[in-house]
Amino acid sequence: MQCHVHSILQQADTPTPNNSQELTITASKNIIPYIQITDKDKLLNIGTAIPQCDRLTKRKAYLKIPYSQLRSISHSGYDVLESKDTLKSQRLDISANYQGDLRLLVHTDQLHAKLTHIGHINLAGITRYAFIHTSSDWSPPVGFGHFKGKHLQTKTCTVLHQAEGNVEVSVSDTLNATINGVGNIIYYGSPKVINQQGSGSGKLINGEL
Repeated sequence: MQCHVHSILQQADTPTPNNSQELTITASKNIIPYIQITDKDKLLNIGTAIPQCDRLTKRKAYLKIPYSQLRSISHSGYDVLESKDTLKSQRLDISANYQGDLRLLVHTDQLHAKLTHIGHINLAGITRYAFIHTSSDWSPPVGFGHFKGKHLQTKTCTVLHQAEGNVEVSVSDTLNATINGVGNIIYYGSPKVINQQGSGSGKLINGEL
């Protein structure tokens, strides 16, 4: 049986004097024993393995990480991962690969996001360039997840949409939209250039109308 844990990513306070980096997790006492952590080759892997679900348990965990720059986030579970602070980076790679949701505040120069299966990605903030890829990398194909970027301000946005859910983006300059699935791309803002192609039945929709 799978259990859902709502995890909140929070930037740590000032680094320790000896520059040591410590991950702090705050959660209910019956969640802590099932949290699994590995750290290898600059990749921090955090997961949960809870054998039984208790509906009365508060399943919210706070992850406090002393990062200066976050390069990538990959979410491959059932749970919700949310950022409390704005994630600042030159480039940020994001992926949601199963049923869990990502809810992030970002401020980046480049953003690359990939969404598969039925999870959702909900982003807000600012990025100069965004590349968004949705796909159904499963058999049978399942790709009902939604990318919600209405409140993510982008200058140039490229979307490769190959799934069944909808993609929402906010664009001020150039929108490159390829639709090869049945899901729609809904755009906000007033992009000066719109390039559309693809063989899918989904539509490119002006969300302002």
